[in-house]
Amino acid sequence: QQQQQYGDPTRTPVVFVSESGDIQIAMAVEGITCAHCVKIVETVLKGCNGNKSPIDGLLDAAADRELNSILIKIARSSDAKRIAWESARNLAMVGYTAKVKEMDITDLRPTGGATQPGQLGEKARVDLGMLSTAFEVVASTEPTDVFDWNLPCTCPDNGVMRKDCPRHSQMSRRIFDAFDRREHQVQQYIGGCGKKFGGKCTCGPNCKCKG
Repeated sequence: QQQQQYGDPTRTPVVFVSESGDIQIAMAVEGITCAHCVKIVETVLKGCNGNKSPIDGLLDAAADRELNSILIKIARSSDAKRIAWESARNLAMVGYTAKVKEMDITDLRPTGGATQPGQLGEKARVDLGMLSTAFEVVASTEPTDVFDWNLPCTCPDNGVMRKDCPRHSQMSRRIFDAFDRREHQVQQYIGGCGKKFGGKCTCGPNCKCKG
């Protein structure tokens, strides 16, 4: 129901669960042209200093002008689609066009004939529980941190971004490259053999991993 309510049910945001347990999604944002825009985009999503985000489940956000992107920390991977939809809606209200990094889930199917936990049959529906499990299992087999949310922002409130800001200086292309890799890994987990990710062989009778 949530998948259909918040956009195309055949696509879902790529969720990056870090080694430290942070759950994150990434969005490309058109219209970030200056440091002031960075502050506006972040404030629209996470709220003013000391206030709770207007989007339930959105915990924090960090934007970057050069990358035209924003990294968002969320409370639960199962809320990723809703949070991405509400984030794009709220940013559109102030003149920014945002699109979440997402993946197609229509062609995910097992290498063998059987449908096992962690896999999809050819006509099976991807549910939120299966997706959440996939993101968490893949994260546990390749623990990686892409952003330290505990580092403070030292940029002044006058719309100027400091290049030596501990928080914003972390923003780089490598973060979004990590999302690309995680997407590929999740597709492998859902459509492939569980043995690759520390589980039992789930290939079925046509096993190709000799597990």
